[in-house]
Amino acid sequence: MPTKHAAPTNSRMTLPLSRHTSQPRHRPLFVPFVCFVVLISTSASSIFAAPLSRSLPIDFFRDISSRNLKGLATRSDGRLVAGPVLTDLSGPAFADILWTLESSSPDSTRWLVGTGPEGKIFELTLDLTANTYTSREIADLDDTHVFALRRLPDGALLAGTSPHGTLSLIRDGKIVSRATLPADTIHDIQLSRDAALAYIATGNPGRIYELDLKKFAASTLPVPDSQPSASQPSTLNSQLSLPAFLRLLGEIKDRNARRLALLGDNLVIGSAPKGNLYTLPLTGGEPLILQENRDAEVATLLPQPNGDLYAALVFSNQQAESRLNRPQPARTPAAPTEATATPGAPAPDQPPAPNAPGTPPVPPTAAPTPPLAPIPQFPGRSSIVYFPKNGLPETVVSRSNLAFYALARRSDTLIIAGGEQGDILGYDLPARLGLTFPGTASAQINQIVPLTVSASAPSVSQPSTFNPQPSASAPSRFLLLRNNTPGLALLDFAAPGPREAETKRLDLGSPATLGALRFPRIREATPADLTVKVRTTFAADEAESWTPWLAAPLREDGWLADNQRGRYVKLQISLPASAANAQLDKPDLFFLPQNRRPSLTEFRIAAPGFSLVPPSPSTDFQSPPSTLGQLLGGSDRPSSSSRNSLNSARIFPQPGLQIVTWTLSDADDDELRSTFSIRRAGTSDWLDLAVNTTDTFAQFDTTHLADGVYDTRVTATEQAPRPFADRLTVTFETDDLVIDKTPPVITEVKVARTADALLITVSGRDAVSLLIGAEFVFNNGHRAEATQPDDAIRDSRAESFTLRLEPEKALNATTVEVLLYDELGYATSRRITL
Repeated sequence: MPTKHAAPTNSRMTLPLSRHTSQPRHRPLFVPFVCFVVLISTSASSIFAAPLSRSLPIDFFRDISSRNLKGLATRSDGRLVAGPVLTDLSGPAFADILWTLESSSPDSTRWLVGTGPEGKIFELTLDLTANTYTSREIADLDDTHVFALRRLPDGALLAGTSPHGTLSLIRDGKIVSRATLPADTIHDIQLSRDAALAYIATGNPGRIYELDLKKFAASTLPVPDSQPSASQPSTLNSQLSLPAFLRLLGEIKDRNARRLALLGDNLVIGSAPKGNLYTLPLTGGEPLILQENRDAEVATLLPQPNGDLYAALVFSNQQAESRLNRPQPARTPAAPTEATATPGAPAPDQPPAPNAPGTPPVPPTAAPTPPLAPIPQFPGRSSIVYFPKNGLPETVVSRSNLAFYALARRSDTLIIAGGEQGDILGYDLPARLGLTFPGTASAQINQIVPLTVSASAPSVSQPSTFNPQPSASAPSRFLLLRNNTPGLALLDFAAPGPREAETKRLDLGSPATLGALRFPRIREATPADLTVKVRTTFAADEAESWTPWLAAPLREDGWLADNQRGRYVKLQISLPASAANAQLDKPDLFFLPQNRRPSLTEFRIAAPGFSLVPPSPSTDFQSPPSTLGQLLGGSDRPSSSSRNSLNSARIFPQPGLQIVTWTLSDADDDELRSTFSIRRAGTSDWLDLAVNTTDTFAQFDTTHLADGVYDTRVTATEQAPRPFADRLTVTFETDDLVIDKTPPVITEVKVARTADALLITVSGRDAVSLLIGAEFVFNNGHRAEATQPDDAIRDSRAESFTLRLEPEKALNATTVEVLLYDELGYATSRRITL
């Protein structure tokens, strides 16, 4: 009799197994009110399935860059609000790098600019009606870079340069007094309140000098050029050979005294490359640290009339020396290098100087050409630190990958200039909210100055001397000094220009059809004032394959553009110039993702002869969320794989049964039903063994099926809530199923003896399955097996297996039963006499 391998007898398993179903639970007749509410919620959750459409929340502060704003601003709570208008002024390209800006007239129409790398000073005349400026050279200094400028009340000009630390007094375009300080660079100049003294901040070493302007104007004696070693900085007691008009007030241990601010009876000093802040009495002495930092640079200081102070600090993991202005061996008109970069980051490549040898002449009114090469992202971070009078410092603004170079104030709003992308930021002091203002196409903004300067007031052109007026007289226009390309820009908070904003590229996650853009609330404006345009693309490239802008008309309180499809989206939002106080809350963009086809991730055929008892169906996905994370995460439906896991299912031996399992997945998490079918190879009729089932397995009886190889397939079909017309059906061709209930045939058994072994060879064949081995049972109780065929490769339905046995193991044995197995576990046997 043919036997099946490893099929134990069990009388309980001879009956067919019915599918396990859970029994209904008994419920009390009286249900408390709380339980009743829970039951209602459970029922509602199962009735209203998750929608197929999605929504993308748009945070204007995150999704709109400074350069894509016109007349609008974004706020850190995600809103879009009215903002200033930024205009780049047209004019000649008069220098490669613009370092500092100083007012030259009470009406703010003429301005002085210190430049590099040729060490010249220019006077610019503004025409704000035409948004242009003209320039003329008023001084050419011996050094390469003019970092500090200060206009004196009598019209003279005080200039500090690098790399030789030269201080020059210029009157009517001529140098009337000059002194070389024992330092590499003069970083900043501040005037006393009576403009009789000037305070000079130097680098390498970091010192603060007091200059008597009257004595300096009357003297032409230079300071000796000898400079102390930077590795051994001198102290206040050092014997410096200084002229009578110059006095050393204090010295810091950091390499550079970068910024100065006059605050009460003290000077505030910002340093680099550590980024410390010090306070120094005007009478001189030992500086005291206000705040200690590391790997930072104090880019600007903004004192307040009440004694408060704001400081902009730039932190970077670069070597500090590479971010500061360092001396050059000789003056050269070549393009600036990293050593002469803007404080805070290396300067980008600059074009050759105008009219330099070997370059074509530049027309006097030619506008600079914007750079074409992308500007690398700044690798550090920046902070605005608030120092209250008689209080401890507090960081109010912090941004990564952005350098803060300049700082100003308009009423209760700080204005912050950033690089290297020309960003202009703000900070609402009472509301403690960040702002992003329209930015410039320039790469860097080195200075911000107000255009409402009083003729009798001290100069306020440097950010560190800007004293804001009360809100009623707060300046509405600011002049910006920009680089790469160099020039000027105007930031006007009262201009009635266009108000537009364009989002960055928004990723929908997959190709989709756009729905409506909906705002929860529009303040100080009406929906009719709002104009929305949309463009889409399927390409990840920021500048490739975008559709034209398409207007999205207002429909049912939402803006909808018909037939717009894509993976990436940009939105353009416009408001009229009259919407001076408009605020737009964060909107939602609704869309329907592309219906992607289901996929078959796994198909497996189990060994025959086993029955499956599936686990009880889980009802977790029908219950309401039990945690806040589930509620906010929107996980209304678990994935198909989590619901259809059969790893915990029990199995029992059952002759004649066959189990197959499969795993389906759907990128959109659609509900799926599947049909499993087989057909005998070479025929055309399919037999459906599981139809339209939510299960991911099938078990069936093979006793009525003929032996042979069968084709198999799994057909997956999407279900509700997917609309019937949109449901996709996919058929997967799966693995061949071998049905072989017939055991193999033994064709020959041979016994041979040698001097040291007993050799038994059994040969056989099977009609369908491969042969995998033979077992030998001797009547003396010894058992042995042979699984390696004689031809060494187990790959055929006809094989021979030889057992080599020591003679002593077959001692007293007179017969042996030989069993030959196929790969499905069926066996045939033959008993032979030894």
